[in-house]
Amino acid sequence: MNNNIDLGRGGMFGLGSDDVPAYTEGSNSVMCHSVERDALVVVDVQQDFANPVGSLYVKDAEQVIPVINMLTAEAMRRNVPTFFSRDWHPENTPHFDKWPVHCVAGTPGAGFANGLVVPQSANIVSKGLGLEVTDVDGYSAANGTLIDGSTLAEALRAASINSVTVVGLATDYCVKATAIDLANAGFYVTVVHEAIRAVNIQPNDGRDARRAMQDAGVSIVKILGGVFAPKQAPAPSESQAV
Repeated sequence: MNNNIDLGRGGMFGLGSDDVPAYTEGSNSVMCHSVERDALVVVDVQQDFANPVGSLYVKDAEQVIPVINMLTAEAMRRNVPTFFSRDWHPENTPHFDKWPVHCVAGTPGAGFANGLVVPQSANIVSKGLGLEVTDVDGYSAANGTLIDGSTLAEALRAASINSVTVVGLATDYCVKATAIDLANAGFYVTVVHEAIRAVNIQPNDGRDARRAMQDAGVSIVKILGGVFAPKQAPAPSESQAV
């Protein structure tokens, strides 16, 4: 059996594709074709969220890092564009009326998490700048901006990308908002189950977020279990990831 994860239409690795099953219990292979229009979007894997001493730590968030690194390495091997979003808040924002102060632009807590591999070629997407009109909390990376001022959605369209794999933090806020916004914008969106974690202010928030994404047409898939499964990154429980 071929143990490689191949990129393809319908998600970065062909996950959720119409022509090839995304995940089969007991299978080590995810296969599809045509890599030209795929992208990987890594949402907000930052110190304040993924480090246990961070100001807004998401439980078990550090476990997504080796999974995301695996996906990033495969993307780089296949010349698939990568986009890494970050909360980049001003010191004073109404957002902090809802949440503890976190990811203030230029502070250590806003840096990408320890151990996360961010390729030199990665496109950095900043959000939560306080400039958003419709998404005032800056949850959605789709509305975040690249260094040239374009939004993530605009950059994806400019690169003729039509399918996106979304991973990161947190399932019930920024991952959900990003995935739904991109799906509503016409992209085929796949979320990788093992590469997300939820805040879960309420016990079922992550599960409800997954259902909301699926209702918006987002595919949520599992990819671990074969040779690519890092020992330090077990598949999350229902309460942790969904």
